[in-house]
Amino acid sequence: MYISLITTFVLILGVTIFALQNGKPTEIKFLIWEYNSSQVIVILGSSLIGAAIMAVLTWPRIIKKHLKERRILRQVHELEKRSQELEKQLMEKEKASAVHSNFQPEATEQDTPDQFEHHS
Repeated sequence: MYISLITTFVLILGVTIFALQNGKPTEIKFLIWEYNSSQVIVILGSSLIGAAIMAVLTWPRIIKKHLKERRILRQVHELEKRSQELEKQLMEKEKASAVHSNFQPEATEQDTPDQFEHHS
């Protein structure tokens, strides 16, 4: 991001220096229009118009990228929430399993018949 800002600043500085060094009056003709102006205005005006055109052409892609990023972040948030819910359910099942495995019923006559046969 900083590289693009630095590059943009250097380009703007270069165009400005170029425009200021070429400040002679000039005649602009386009179709039926004729206009007398300084080369500074022509150079800076052309640069601004070019930048505006590029901005308008890149906005749809930037907006699309931003919307996609928001959608992905929303999906990540939903998946993190679902993961926490599943981890909670897993911990509850593990607790229930541990409690069940620690429970040992008392011995009955059916469980150990030879213990009771010797006393008769």
